Amino acid sequence: MTGKNVLRVVVGIIIVACLLLVMFSYQVRQNELALVETLGTLAETPAGPGLHFRLPWPIQRVTKYDHSIQHFESNYSQLQTKDKQAILLGVYVCWRIDDPCVYRKAIAGDLHKGRQALNTLTEGIVGAVVSGTPMDAMASLEPGAVKLEQMEQSIFSQLEPTAKAEYGVQIMRVGVKRSSLPQSVSENVMTNITSQRQGEARNALANGAAAADAIASQAEALAEQVLSFARARAQEIKARGQASAASYYKRYGEEEAFAMFLRRLEYLKNTMKVNSMFILDGSQYDVSHGWFGAPPSASSVETDADPALTPSK
Repeated sequence: MTGKNVLRVVVGIIIVACLLLVMFSYQVRQNELALVETLGTLAETPAGPGLHFRLPWPIQRVTKYDHSIQHFESNYSQLQTKDKQAILLGVYVCWRIDDPCVYRKAIAGDLHKGRQALNTLTEGIVGAVVSGTPMDAMASLEPGAVKLEQMEQSIFSQLEPTAKAEYGVQIMRVGVKRSSLPQSVSENVMTNITSQRQGEARNALANGAAAADAIASQAEALAEQVLSFARARAQEIKARGQASAASYYKRYGEEEAFAMFLRRLEYLKNTMKVNSMFILDGSQYDVSHGWFGAPPSASSVETDADPALTPSK
């Protein structure tokens, strides 16, 4: 056998081996699950990722299913709450095929049919949950009143076991994508909220006016108390001053002429603190003081009751 013939035989063996490998094996990717059907009978467990061997078709048939996480959104529809209020609600669901055997028996189709079946199941559960939830738990202006997370958890807890048992599907997450109120309900809600806020504003204004009146009354009472105390204090000081002045007046009465003389000296001292010049006509009577013509004598001061009324000499 020549070298060319040997090469041809080797190449032929390799080709046959490749064909046999393709016929008797199959590859499952990381994001897939494979379901093997032998003469119409499905295997009890799916085949995971890796290289697997099989009998050639039509003895065995291999169907691969996408095991990655899928996503769909339910219809945005109007539902009725526990307190008979209307609300528009739409949810989203994240899921993946967990048991291809159950999935194929229940749906016998592709992912699109699986989404349709899950959508129908989800809408029924969402309607039941919303019908048992009051409106305030889904739409409210009060802090902490909205309970969307609890409602999502309730939908998930009901959907997850049902989807796994009926369709072999694992539910990863359920969430509320969008919620709103119908136009008629929105108008009523806004009217009620406006009335409520106006009532709160009126109460706030009334409370403010009452507080202002109380503060004003308190300030007036305090001011009157301070004034009363000041008047009493002034009367006390005035009484002490009058009592003290009475003692001086008594002494002034004993030496009235001399007291008036001292008062005139004090007057001159206060009025002539700075350099002053008086130009007077000596022939005229000085009605201001009466002493600039000639200084008073001791006898005149002692005997004259009012030296200002005596003409200067």
